[in-house]
This record gives sequence, structure tokens and C-alpha cells, in this order.
Amino acid sequence: MVTVLGRTAELATIAAFLAAPHGPSRRLVLRGPAGIGKTILWDHAVALARAGADRTVLVTRASEGEADLPLVTLTDLLGPVPEGIVDALPGPQRDALDAALLRRGATGGHDARTLGTAVLSVLRRLAGDRRVLLGIDDAQWVDAASAAALDFAFRRLTDQPVALLAAARTADDGSAAAFVRALTRPPDGAALEVGPVSLGILHHLVLERVGSALTRVQLARLEAESGGNPLLAMELAGALGRLERWPLPGEPLPLPADTGSLLRERIGREAPAVGQVLLLTAVLPLPTTAAVGATGMLDPAIAARGLDAAVAAGLLVVEPDGRLRFPHPLIASAVLASTPPEERRRIHAGLAARASTIQERGRHTAIAATDPSREASATLDAAAIAARGRGATGMAADWMERAAALTPAGERDAWAARMTRAAAWRADSGEIDRARRMLEDALPAIPAGDRRAAAMLLLAQIVGWRDGSAAVVAACRSALAEAVTADLRARLRLRIATEAEVVGAAGALAEIDDALAELDVPGQDPDPDLLACALLQRASLRLAAGTGIDHDGVARANGLLAAEPRRTRDGDESAESLRAHALVWQWWSDLDEHERARERQSADLQRDLDRGHERPTPIGAAELAVTELWLGDLAAAERHAADAQAYAEQTGGSAQNRSVALGARAAIDAVRGDLEAAERAALAGLALVEDDWLAGRHLAALGLVALSRGRPEEAIIRLGPLFDRLVATGQVETACTRMIGDLLEAAAGSGDLDQLRAILAELEIRDRTVPRPWVAANLARGRALLTAADGDVESAAAAAGEALRHAEALRMPFELARIALLAGRLDRRRKARRSAAEHLERARSLFAALGAARWVDIADGELARIGRRAPSTDALTETEDAVARLAARGLTNREVGDAAFLTAKSVEGVLARVYGKLGIRSRAELGAWLTAREAGGAGDAPSSERDSPV
Repeated sequence: MVTVLGRTAELATIAAFLAAPHGPSRRLVLRGPAGIGKTILWDHAVALARAGADRTVLVTRASEGEADLPLVTLTDLLGPVPEGIVDALPGPQRDALDAALLRRGATGGHDARTLGTAVLSVLRRLAGDRRVLLGIDDAQWVDAASAAALDFAFRRLTDQPVALLAAARTADDGSAAAFVRALTRPPDGAALEVGPVSLGILHHLVLERVGSALTRVQLARLEAESGGNPLLAMELAGALGRLERWPLPGEPLPLPADTGSLLRERIGREAPAVGQVLLLTAVLPLPTTAAVGATGMLDPAIAARGLDAAVAAGLLVVEPDGRLRFPHPLIASAVLASTPPEERRRIHAGLAARASTIQERGRHTAIAATDPSREASATLDAAAIAARGRGATGMAADWMERAAALTPAGERDAWAARMTRAAAWRADSGEIDRARRMLEDALPAIPAGDRRAAAMLLLAQIVGWRDGSAAVVAACRSALAEAVTADLRARLRLRIATEAEVVGAAGALAEIDDALAELDVPGQDPDPDLLACALLQRASLRLAAGTGIDHDGVARANGLLAAEPRRTRDGDESAESLRAHALVWQWWSDLDEHERARERQSADLQRDLDRGHERPTPIGAAELAVTELWLGDLAAAERHAADAQAYAEQTGGSAQNRSVALGARAAIDAVRGDLEAAERAALAGLALVEDDWLAGRHLAALGLVALSRGRPEEAIIRLGPLFDRLVATGQVETACTRMIGDLLEAAAGSGDLDQLRAILAELEIRDRTVPRPWVAANLARGRALLTAADGDVESAAAAAGEALRHAEALRMPFELARIALLAGRLDRRRKARRSAAEHLERARSLFAALGAARWVDIADGELARIGRRAPSTDALTETEDAVARLAARGLTNREVGDAAFLTAKSVEGVLARVYGKLGIRSRAELGAWLTAREAGGAGDAPSSERDSPV
């Protein structure tokens, strides 16, 4: 184990960090100026960790010379991971990691998010039964792609025993690299500042490493001149030892007091061969003794002598595997700083000519090239695409931007394509404002036509993230004036059509029809995903506008789509391909096929998680939560809503992602009856967005909250303008709200019969053009409310019965329970006590099964008005209770009879009595009922007739 002199406090902190029990991930960074002794402490900590038998230790040393080589740090760290762990990853993650680590001949086609997710999965698997320590020395030089993948993973390691110990240099002004700042981010990250050594330790270091003993006065002066920095002190002591005498008190030291200058002076005293070997070591991506000799830049004999001399001078260290490293990173910096720029470029040009991979060639070309060149720009273009395929998106953007800068003036199309691609990757890596500036600056010089239109489409998307939907539409319309090819014009029109809130349903349909007219031409071969996206957008919009159900168009689109979104030559998934896959589940949801929608939603969300696609995961999880809520599985809805919130926080907490997570939370809380929480979440979500589909989701939740409180006027204030806006834009069928039933009851309860009639008029049109259970159920529900308000209770009860029949096919238990509640209220008003009790008890049972406590109370209040007690397990006999609990476990009548010493026939009779007492109809409802009663909890029941719209 490495011997460390002094540093008692630092060693204690490191020991406590390593000894911490299994628990959440954590990070410790040994931080300080160059030469202060961080690496010695880091080496000691790694040796201490390896001495334990219960820990997996993965380490790497980053270097300045490799900082622009994509994923070299990650390759070093994860190279020792057994292939079995990688093989067990989901396909996209496995492929991404193989490509990143250059394993098994893998090629590109995977982005940074997928790679980050793969790293996260590997760390979780490694931590399954052993603690894991990642060690990174000189973390300030970690390449950007590795830093992004590691930061992605550590932000998501919430409860696994994975730790990271890094040593990192602070700049002269005390600042740290972005990755180092991320490592020290609270609550799991911390920095241990490594400061100057004491005078006693300095004495031992000089004696041990310089071989001379200094007087106390000399030590004190050495400490003052070096600032207690061990490396600088050793260099000063060595330089002073070569003088005939020490400078007298008051005389300046004859050497510069910064380590870099001392090292450059020291390197300059060596033979030229040493300097050449040191320079090659500094610029090679993976320097080894063999690699230095094989570059062709030095005569092998001279290279061997230079290498031996560099090692003897303490300027290089040869590892057992032949790899070369500098004893301290400042030596590499000094080597590069002391080499004239033209000589560095000459070396890089020579290495580029001999490089074995396109990325290595691109790395050297980026430094060597100074003037525009078709060959250099093409090399960097290819290297950038390869880096993007390995998940190094930030580096890919750097190289692609450099390729654009090196593109000859006469190749404007190639320059424009490279600038657009670089900007797209800047945006993907989170540099939104920089991407926007790049495009805005480049647009005037991009040739008119498709090149400029493609850049304008990208700019429209980026502008929309900041400036909203109207800005997207305006930018896309400007781009249409430039676009020439059918595919690009169709992409622009489909992007406009997604902003139906701005252009209206009719305008959006016109854009889609124009896109299809350009794409769907006999003899042409359009992009299949683009055509499928157009067909699905048209079908969804026609359904929302109430003009028809395009089953044929959807079937054709499904036939065009591949199982997974297709990728472009750059390895990206096109926006239209991703949108088309999302439109499939939205279609089934719009048609009330919620189980089919849930299946596709789950698959899409899992794909995004497997590939690390951060931006859509909060929306995917939140939408899945709402689907589960509609299907009546509130436990699953809760899980997905919690996931949506976590994903939103992990992806940087954009306004849209936070709003969509709050929308799911508000909807669930409103159904459960936690009205204060629902209101808080909806209002918070509403404050984050303007008039879009998310605003409708929040207003719908607030409307339900108001109804639950018995305040129909407040509900109409929330829901009425939303309905009017949907009618104005031709999107009454927008299923994201599903608030029509609430609006019907609010209108009836507030006495706003004109609003009630207006809603029914819209529903009648939809029932003729796009008939579905949800439309039919709410149309009959609205007719029941209107005829009841007119005093015709008999006709109202008949309409409520019709609504119940349609609601049975709807497979939305909360809607069914609400309509059963309405039917019970109407039967109570017409003095049909028995049928009223049946409907009310059924409604109560459904509410209880859902866990909708406030609505259970409302049903109980209605039952009390007809003199009926709320069903309770207390009303069951001992035998009935035993049989009910056995049946609820899923046992057959025979199995229940065997356990309860009854015949199967007797069990059937007992269950019939139980169902009658509890007001339920199935074993599933029985299980839900018992669970709800045992969980307990109910709020205050409304007490006045005003709580009901009838």
C-alpha cells in the first residue's frame, strides 16, 4: 500500500468514505492545485479499497492528451467488466456499450442517452451483491463523452452501493471542470480540499526524494516559495541543490516560482530524443513503449535511447503492461507548452496519416489542419458521425463544427449540412442556446433550397422549446418557402400540423392533406415512417375534429412502421418515426381501447428507458399513469406518476416535464379524494404552461376537485372556457382531458342549461360521425341530466340506464361508478328505492374498489337519504365473512368449501348473500372491497342536496 506522510485528517476522511456501509451512491473528490499531493492520496485510497474482499474496484487515470479522445475514460473503467454482465443488458443498451467500448466489432447507431443508461445498468448489476468503487485520477481531463455517461448514471443511482473517488485539479482561480463540479453536487457528492503539507512533512520529502537535508531556515523559505506544494517544493529543492550556494536572505531565488516553468526548464536540459519521446507520449491516445517506436516519427534506436533516458530522469513511468504515463500530469502540460505549435501540428499530421481508426484520424486531423481542405473536412465529418454512433454527442458536435470550418469555400452544400448537423448535436447534448446561435448565424450563408429549409426546420424546433408553438409555426412556414423535395416539405407541414392549438383542426388537416399529396404519389418511394406519421396524424386529427374514424389509414400506417423507430445514416432516430410510434397508442386510447393503448405505451416507455431517451420519459410515464387511472388501477397509476416526477427531476426539470408529471399527480389525487393535494399539483402545473394540452389536463383536474367539493359553479368556471376553446379549434374529441362528463354535471348542478345543451349538441354530432362508448355514455348521461332539470325524472332515469349500458363497454370504472351514482340519485327522486339502492351500492362498491374515498362518502350520503346503511363487512355473519375472504383470494367454490367445511353448492349460496349485502357482483369487486375496507379512510360526506346536480 502507498505510504502517505502526514495528511492525518485527509486519510481519516478517506477511510470513513470507504468504510461507509451499503447504501446510496456517493462521490468524493480530492481537490486542489496541481502538485499538491492528490494522486498520492488517491493511490492510497484505491489500494485500501482493493484490500477489502467485498468490493469491486474499477479505476482509470485520465490525461490531458486523451481528453479529446471519445470514451477513453469509460473504456478504461468498464473494460474489466465481465462480458456476461454486458450480454444480459437490453439489446439497445448492450449494442451501445459494445460500440462505446469497441467490443466485438460493434458499429455505431447509438446515442449518448442509451449509453448512459447502459452504464447505469452495468453499475446496478455490479452492485447486486458487492459494493462498487470507481476511481478516477485527474478527473479534470475526463473526456466529455465519458463524463456525460457517468454523470447520467450517477444522477440515477439512488439506492445502490456504488461510490466514486476522484482526484481533480483546480485551476489557478480555484475553479473546477464541469464534470468535477457535477461529482461534488449535493446531496451525494462532496469535495475534500487537499492543502499544503506541513514543514515537518516537507523535511521528510526533501530528504527522501532529493537526498539532502535542509536547515529549518531553508525549509521555511522553501515552504514559503512553494506555498507548501510538494511537487513545486521538490522541483525547487532540486534546482537549488545545483547552485553553488543558496541565495542569501533578501536575494531572490534565481528560478521562476511556478511548477510549469520549472518543468519546462528541466525538460529543456534533456537530449532532443527525450523531448521527442515525451512529445509523442503526450499526444498519443494510448501511449505504450511499442506505440512510440511504431509511429515512424523517430528512428527506433533513437526512440529506445530517448525512452530509457526519460524513464531514468523520472519524466516517464513504464507500467507492467508497457503503457507509458507521466509521473505527474503537469509534465505532459509542460511538454506540450514547450513545443512550438507548428511542431505539434507536424506530429499530429504524421499520426493522422498512420491512424488505424477514423476517430483517431479525426482527433489528429482536428489539431493538424489549419486551412480548408476537402480531405480534412471529410475525415472529420466521418469521425464525427462515428463518435455520435458511440454516444459521444458533444465531441461529435465539436468535430462536425470543425469539419464545417475546414470545408472549402466552393462546397457550400457540404458546409451547410455539417453546420446543421453540428447544431442538432449541440442541441441534443443540452447546448440549446449555442445551437440556436449557430443556426441563426449560419442561415444567411446556407444555399437556398432544401439545405436552408432543413436548417430552418431544426431552428423551428429549437425556437419552439423557448418561444412556444406560435414560433414553431411561423418558422416552419418560412422554411416551406425554401423547401423543394417532397419529403422535406411534408416534414415541415406535419410539424405545423402538430400545433393544432395554433392553426386549428381544419388548418392542421389541410397541412396533413398537402403533405400526403406530396408523399403518396404513384411511382415515388417516400420514407415509410414519414408516410406512416402523416397517415396517423390525419387519422388522429379527424377523430379529434369529429369528422370520421379512419381505420384504413391507421391499418396502412401500422403496415409501414417497423417494430422500432428507424435510424438515419447519422445514427439518429427521426422525429417523424418517433412521433408515428407514439401516435399508435394515442389512437387506441382515443378509441377507448385502453388495454391496447397501455400495452403500446408500456413498450414505448421501456424502449425510451432502455435507450436512455431522457426527454420523453416523463411524458411517457405520466401518460401511462393516466391510462392506468382510466382503467381503474390506481396502484399502477401511482407508480407511474412517481416515476414521471423522478424522470422530470433527472432530466433537468424542464417546464413541460414538470407540468406533465404534476398533471398525472393531480388527476390521481382528484380521483382518490385528496382534494387539497390535487389542487396544489394542478395549480403548480398550470403555472408552468400556457394554453396547450397540458393546461387542459390541469383544468380538468381542478374541475373534478370542484365537483367533489360540491361546487358546480366553480367547476363550470374551470371547464367551460376549456370546452369553448376545444370547440373553437375543432378538437372536442381531444381525449387528453376526458372532462366532458364533469362539465355536464357542473352545468346541470349550476343550472347553466344553455351550456348543457351546447355540450349535448356537440356530442350528438360526434355520436353520428365518430361513435364510441365514451361518446355514447356521456351523451346519454347529459340527456339524463337535462331531462331531470326539466322535471321529467322518468325519462331521465331511462337515459341514465342507457348511459350505464354504454359505460359497461367503456372499461373506465370511475366513469361507470359516476353514472351509477347518477342513476341511483334519479331513482331516489322518482321513489324507486330498491333500484336506487342497487345503483348506489354498486357505485359505492366501485368507488371503494378504486380507493376513491371522497366519492365513497358521497355514495354513502345518498344511501342515507333512502334509509340504507352503507354496506359493511360488519353486516356479514362469521360464515359469510370467512367465505368472502377465501373467495377473494381466488379460490374456487370447491376449494372454499373444503376450507370452510361447506359443499360447493352452499358456498354459491353464501356468496350470493354476501354480494347482496355488499352491493357487488363479482369476486374481483369483492377483493377490492375487502382491501379498501381494511385500508380504511374516508373524508367528510357532502350533506346538502346542492352537492348533486339532480
